[in-house]
Amino acid sequence: MEWNIVGSGILGSLVGAIVAIVSVFVSHMLNVRKDEKSQVSALLKYKQALHDELDVFWKAYRQGIGNKLSVANNDFILNEFYPEIAAPFAIYEGNVGLLGNIKEPDLRRLTVKAYSEIKALLAQLSLHNQLLLKYEAAYWQNAENSNEHTQARFESIKDSVYESTKILASHHKESESSVDSLLREFNKHGVLSN
Repeated sequence: MEWNIVGSGILGSLVGAIVAIVSVFVSHMLNVRKDEKSQVSALLKYKQALHDELDVFWKAYRQGIGNKLSVANNDFILNEFYPEIAAPFAIYEGNVGLLGNIKEPDLRRLTVKAYSEIKALLAQLSLHNQLLLKYEAAYWQNAENSNEHTQARFESIKDSVYESTKILASHHKESESSVDSLLREFNKHGVLSN
């Protein structure tokens, strides 16, 4: 009889251990699924935020200088200053590490391409603003004291502004194409702006 008691005790312990192991495994699997759903949800929210950040920025940009650069011909000189924004892409730059979590290679590549092209455009706009300051100073200097030297300096800076405008128009077209492609790609993957 003692073997029955010992055997049933061992069997009970074994059943309890198996149940405990199964419950730990099931709990672990449920936590893994919950974490995966949470990561998928966070990534979707990140994509939506990127989409909205880019969409809002591009619409505001196009309403101003973007429209002028869209219709710029070869004789056009952009003589307006672009208001520089300290951190126009806080979502993109603040969460760059999340880009690697985007599983769709086209979406990931287009995101990096579009933001890189816009940053190049903004850098050129900043340079253009500096050229416009020089252009204004040379204009007034030439107007106040016109001579061969001030006229030559004014013409040289005017040519630089003209060349900068052509570069801006080119950057604008590249950026516009990339932004349009990226926003379409976001929409293809179920990321819509509200």
